[in-house]
Amino acid sequence: MKYVDSVRIGAVTRHLQRLWDAEVDPARAVAARWLAPVALVVLVLYVLAELLVTEPIGDLLTLAELQAGGPLAPWQMAVWAGLLLLTFATRVAVATVGYFVAADGLDQARFRGNLLLYLPAAGIQVAALVLVAGLAAGLAGLGIHPIADVVAWLDRCVPTLVEVPAMPWALLLGWTLYSFTGYFLHWLGHASRLLWHVCHAPHHMPEFLHPLGAPLAFGFGFLLWIPQALCVFVLTRLFATEPLLFEAGVVALVAYNLEIFNHSTVHYDFCRRNRVLHFLAMFFGGHGAWHYVHHSAAHEHQTANLGGGLFLLWDRVFGTFVEPPRERPAVGLTGQPELYRNPLRVVFGGIARIVYEWRANKDLRTRFLILFGPIDYMPPRTREYVKKRANDGATAG
Repeated sequence: MKYVDSVRIGAVTRHLQRLWDAEVDPARAVAARWLAPVALVVLVLYVLAELLVTEPIGDLLTLAELQAGGPLAPWQMAVWAGLLLLTFATRVAVATVGYFVAADGLDQARFRGNLLLYLPAAGIQVAALVLVAGLAAGLAGLGIHPIADVVAWLDRCVPTLVEVPAMPWALLLGWTLYSFTGYFLHWLGHASRLLWHVCHAPHHMPEFLHPLGAPLAFGFGFLLWIPQALCVFVLTRLFATEPLLFEAGVVALVAYNLEIFNHSTVHYDFCRRNRVLHFLAMFFGGHGAWHYVHHSAAHEHQTANLGGGLFLLWDRVFGTFVEPPRERPAVGLTGQPELYRNPLRVVFGGIARIVYEWRANKDLRTRFLILFGPIDYMPPRTREYVKKRANDGATAG
């Protein structure tokens, strides 16, 4: 029996190793006639999921649970529904145009190869995120709304220090404070080697950007979403007794209409040259060409335009503001190193690296820096699972 079990384990191990070593073939991607219709179906489902689960609607429902003033008025719901439909149509249209323009005007192997690599990677991220977050919430006994449970407790503990009576000023103050938490956590994703390798690096790997071909901004993002949500609530609770549900939702949807241009290579020139779009993208915190620069593979752009606040306020305050250049910058990891074209490595390669480093380095100080050190820290023994280079496990790299 033990022999049979060991044979089965060996067979499973070899199968998993083949999956880990396999790579997307760009030449076959060009010949994949099914890619366009599948991509368009996924696009519609993707936008619906964004709006209904992860973005403004999800935020609205969370706030609704906390609102003491009752449900929205009919006219408010009508405005919200209209903006929601406009947002859906805008995001689908921009992404669809981006797909066909790229398919007609760019290197087919490069474009389709990137799509076949990073679209499954995003799907794996979502599945892993749902699984891990669900298990974490279940083990903690927090149910399906853990953030709402904690916020309800904070609501009883955090006092309102200064009541801001004028709605526009309260909204501006709340938005500014909220945008700072987003800026800080985004900066942390680039400063912390653990958060970079585990959460944020996959988002910066593509060398061609399309909304379907960019992994999640923060894979396993619950590591950051929960502290951000709590931080936002505490900060805004200091200045208001009730959330500005409708007003904040309108601002979120208007800004979200612009976000679709953030990861679209074919729209970079349009976003930079169109004065109205360029101004609105900057006004709402750095979308479009402003965010595209953040994905630049140039070393000097590693933390450029992290986003947040009116006119990229926090980037200006902390010195990370960069004007979009005339020429569209090359994007991807710094220096555009050659990567393993495997979606499993895209998602889990950083985790595998951290695990290997922890096991290979026994010194306590080294182990501490592996988890809490800066992004440029390199332990004595490391292994690279994403970039193609020497992997002897005995030297940095």
